[in-house]
Amino acid sequence: LSAAKMLIGRAAKLVCGQGIQLHGGIGMTEEYAVGHYYKRAVVADLLLGSSDSNEAACAAALQTALHAEAA
Repeated sequence: LSAAKMLIGRAAKLVCGQGIQLHGGIGMTEEYAVGHYYKRAVVADLLLGSSDSNEAACAAALQTALHAEAA
């Protein structure tokens, strides 16, 4: 679940950010939905841990599994 949350959080921010770039500065105005989607993506990424904290959790789980397998 941590890996999926990390991937989805980063992808959502990237796609929405590129949408804002595509529309220029007007993408952040209240009339355009892409600015709202970007704000939602940022908040959703922070809920239940950020992408960075989920990446750290995945790395720790993999390290634990590798050390258990080696022992």
